[in-house]
Amino acid sequence: MRNNYKKTIGIFLLTLFAIGVFVFSPNFTTHGDKEALRLYEQRNQRLREFSTRNSPDGKKVAYYQNKFVDDIESIGDPDYASLLVEQNGQTAVVFQDNFRLSSFEWLTNDEIKIYKGCGSGCLLSYVVNVNTKDFQESVEKIFNPR
Repeated sequence: MRNNYKKTIGIFLLTLFAIGVFVFSPNFTTHGDKEALRLYEQRNQRLREFSTRNSPDGKKVAYYQNKFVDDIESIGDPDYASLLVEQNGQTAVVFQDNFRLSSFEWLTNDEIKIYKGCGSGCLLSYVVNVNTKDFQESVEKIFNPR
C-alpha cells in the first residue's frame, strides 16, 4: 500500500513538474511568439494583396497594414491600421487610425480618400495628401432607417 502511495505521489509531482516546465518554458513562449508573428505576417500579406491600389498615373502604390497586437483591446489604438504609400522604392505611412478604417480610393496622384465606419448609420472620410500627410475629415453619410 505504501509503495502505491509513493508511486502516486511521484507521478503527481512529475506531472506538476512537466506542466510547469511546459507552461513556463522560454521555448514554449518563444514558439508561441513565433507562431503569432507568422500568422500576423500572413494576415498582413493578405491585407496588402486585397487592399493594394495604384495611383492614377501608376507611379504610386497604396495599401493597408496592421500593427502586431497581442490583445483585442489594442485594435482600438489610433495607430493600429496604417495606410502606406510606396513610390520610387520608398515606403511611407501616410495615415493611421484604429480598426474601423475600411476602403480607400485615389482621388488624384497626390490625394487619397479613406473611409471609416463611425457607428451604426455613419461613415466618415478623410482626404489625405500623400506628400504632406495633411488630411481633412468629413461626414460622408448618416443613414436614416426611415
